[in-house]
Amino acid sequence: MKNFGDNKLHFEVLDVKRRNLLDKLIVFKEDFYLAGGTALALQIGHRISVDFDFFTSEPFDNEKFLTQIENIFLDNSVAIIQNEKDTITILLDNEVKLSFFHLPYSNLYPLIATEYFYIAQIKEIRIMKLLALFRATFKDYVDIYFILKQLDLSVLIEGAKKNIPILLKQCI
Repeated sequence: MKNFGDNKLHFEVLDVKRRNLLDKLIVFKEDFYLAGGTALALQIGHRISVDFDFFTSEPFDNEKFLTQIENIFLDNSVAIIQNEKDTITILLDNEVKLSFFHLPYSNLYPLIATEYFYIAQIKEIRIMKLLALFRATFKDYVDIYFILKQLDLSVLIEGAKKNIPILLKQCI
């Protein structure tokens, strides 16, 4: 476990292959932040984590970004799994999934700084997980269970109300 201020991070939730990628992920620190299940697992240590979900409030050019990714991971095999507007997902060495998403809103809470990347606070992740119920996987439900054990549901709902109108507006 590493300690960043008052934030103890559980890097033991990452296997050796994922921990070995951390130094390469530093290049994304200024433009993206880690959220999702891995960010939650790093903070509460509730499960092993297998993928990295990075987010930004700034749109990105997929072609330029994919070129950057290929240059960063020259020593790895890179398979593009998803290349759509606002989303890129790659698989490194047929094992480690990295996703990059553009979200049309800013964080409600300050990010946690680590030496490798910024991480969304649990309060932010719980809002994202609530929104993820529309496409939830088993891992999302596990994460939501642990979030609700630590945090008040009413706070979760209030936070989600602030971001859901923005998302609904985009869908309509």
